[in-house]
Parts: sequence; structure tokens; C-alpha cells
Amino acid sequence: MIGPAVRPALARAWDQHCIWSLTASRLKQRLDRSRAGALALGLAAAVLAVVASQVSALVPEAGRAAGVAATTCAGFATMLQRRATTDKVRAWTRARSAAEQLKTEVYSDLAGGSTVAHAIDRDAELNSRTARLLEDVADLQHHTAGITADRKPLPAVANVGDYITERLEAQINGFYRPKAAIYDTRVRRLRAVGTTLGVATVILSALATGYGLSALGAWVPVATTAGASLTAHITAARYDHLIIEYLRTAQQLENLRDGHKDAPGTDAEFIDACENVISVENQGWMTRWNTDDTGTTPQNE
Repeated sequence: MIGPAVRPALARAWDQHCIWSLTASRLKQRLDRSRAGALALGLAAAVLAVVASQVSALVPEAGRAAGVAATTCAGFATMLQRRATTDKVRAWTRARSAAEQLKTEVYSDLAGGSTVAHAIDRDAELNSRTARLLEDVADLQHHTAGITADRKPLPAVANVGDYITERLEAQINGFYRPKAAIYDTRVRRLRAVGTTLGVATVILSALATGYGLSALGAWVPVATTAGASLTAHITAARYDHLIIEYLRTAQQLENLRDGHKDAPGTDAEFIDACENVISVENQGWMTRWNTDDTGTTPQNE
């Protein structure tokens, strides 16, 4: 993956970053699929249950089939939801954190952060820091089975100017702001659907009550459940929190970038400050996910 001219310690750290980044992405995809599948199957179960109750008198076989399908969907929805356990959420967040910390070490080494500036032996220092990070996730090694470092090249960074272009600009305009925009669009659409379902619930309830249409009344719990499920999905995905955090972090990095030339500190201090902002954001979302999913308080790049 990395040319022979690259220092072995740097190559190792970058390879490990790639491996743990791919591992974290795989773990997150599994969580997302489980939660999305549970949501879809739960809604399908509610719809099929009403269909079963309404057609069973007219077409008994169809009613029984719909009832069986509803029970099956409900069972699989529960199974999928149970797959998104606290331990699996923690495994994902820890893998992602390790990947991002390894990336920080690589960029700091390439650009000349303080860990490099103050180190007597750069390779020994980087090897030591890499080893400590890997030791912290030693119990997650089985999740890396079958994953090898991809062909992503080492960042083309040799000085603070390159660092600003390859690291800061990439994080600001290639990750934080685009991701915030994507999540904002997604949450707006989901809330629009939720509002529509809320209106439908009111109308169905009014018609069922006013005209004695019990067939319509049976759909009120379905619409209510669907709206509540969407709200729960938005909350579980932490969209609002992520939008705020991504935009805040992007602004902080822009402030550091724009004020760099006039700042009194050294380039190494500037690099450290930028990496600290990124690290704080990473640790913040990791803590929130882990805390919320344990139940003590209520699942990147």
C-alpha cells in the first residue's frame, strides 16, 4: 500500500488506521441495517395486523395469511432490534475512535506536531503511541478478521501548508459540512413524513368517530405507531446532535485556519490545536452514543 521510501513506523500506523476505519464502517453498517430493518418490519407488522382483521371475514384464507405474515414480521423486527446491542454499539464507537486517533498520529507526524517536534526518536515515539492505541482495542481484534489495509495512499503532507489543505480543508469541506447538510436534509424529510402521519391520524380518528367507520378507526393505531417509530428513529440516529456538532467543529477549524498566520504560536502548536478540536468532537460523539445506549441516560468519517 505504501512505497518503500516511507518510514516503517509511519507505514504501520497508516495501515492500522485503514484497517480500523474499515472495521468501524463494517460494524456501523451492521447496526444501521439492523435498526432500519427493525423499523421497516415493525411497520409492516402493524399494517398486516390491520389487514388481517379487516379481510378475515371476507376472505378467511387471506386473513390468516396476513396474520401469519404480521406475526412473522413482528418476530423478525424484535430479532433485528436485539442485534443492535450496547456491546455492539461500543465495539463500533471504539473501533472508530481507534481509527481516528491513528489518523491523528499520522497527520501530526507528517506535518510536524509537537509529539514529533519534542521526540528524540520519531519512529520509536510513533511506534509506542501506535502500540498503545492498538492495545486499547485488543479485545476487538476479532472484528478485523478478513480486513486488510486498502490502497488508500499516505496523505501528501510535508509541512503546515499541506496540512491545512489535506487535513483541515478535507475535514471541513469534505466531511463536517457535507455530512451536516446530508443529515439536515434527511431529518427534514423524516419529520415531514411524521407530520403527514400525524395529520392522517387526526383525520382518520375524526372520520371513524364522526361516521362510525370502524374500518378506518383500525388504521389510527397504525398511523400513530408509524409516526412514533419515525420519531424514535430520528432520536436514535442522533441527527440533531450530529448536525450541531459537525457545524460547530467545522467553524472552530475554520477559525484556527484563518487565524493561523497572525497567531503567536508555532506551527506545531497550531497542528496540535487543530487535532485537539477534531479529537474532542470524536470523543464527544463516542461518549454520547455509549452513554445513551446503555440506558443510563436514554449507534462516520
